[in-house]
Amino acid sequence: STTGALPCLQRPASPRRVRRVSAHMSRAARLLPLVLLWLLHGEVFAGPLLDVSLTGLEGELKENALAWLGAPPETAQERLIYVVSIERNLERSLQALGYYDPDIEVDIRRTEPVWQARVTVTPGDPVRIRHVSVQFQGGVREDEAFDQLLSDVPFTQGDVLHHGQFETF
Repeated sequence: STTGALPCLQRPASPRRVRRVSAHMSRAARLLPLVLLWLLHGEVFAGPLLDVSLTGLEGELKENALAWLGAPPETAQERLIYVVSIERNLERSLQALGYYDPDIEVDIRRTEPVWQARVTVTPGDPVRIRHVSVQFQGGVREDEAFDQLLSDVPFTQGDVLHHGQFETF
């Protein structure tokens, strides 16, 4: 009695084909422990490869510094780029808020798998506005909207040179 299944026809394997399959299997068997080790290593050490500690800044200065530093690196290459960029990124973050002469100390401890970065910042004195002079020329000087703009200048003499205030003006 037949059940409707078709017979499965296979070509007999040649000795050469069997040897090739065996060779591939033995290579795969040799590589399997390495692949498993690599996968396990990735799972065990997944996550940031740098622990950053930032001291010496508070409030808006610290918030902006952390934003400029960005997320901790997750690969060895990202970690190297991050470490090399710490000082410059902190300088830029402070300059945006008017601090142009910071003292930045970076101490890197290369402990595997997670490096330690201890960063101490003294922002220094901020740059202050000495004089404010906003001038318009031509017909715009008689426009009420520009008169209103001049009366709403968000910075005055003695204020810290905060780049964000200039960008919103």
